[in-house]
Amino acid sequence: MSGVAGTEKAFAEFTKATGIEVEAIVVNSWILWEEKAALMIATGQQLDLLRCDTGRAAQAALRGWLIPLSPLVALDNIDL
Repeated sequence: MSGVAGTEKAFAEFTKATGIEVEAIVVNSWILWEEKAALMIATGQQLDLLRCDTGRAAQAALRGWLIPLSPLVALDNIDL
């Protein structure tokens, strides 16, 4: 299953389980991904999830696009 198909399937399963609709914005190149993400963040749009590879995750962290999830996980007492 491709990354896009797998993501769409996961979103559909999430919506079925929670009733929460997920909007996926799919781009077909990493250059477009960087441009789209930068534009959305710069204009104050809220992103709940930013999917990328390891190298781009490091870039996103350096740009301040990511936050630690540990405090949120601790609030729900989730044992990882």
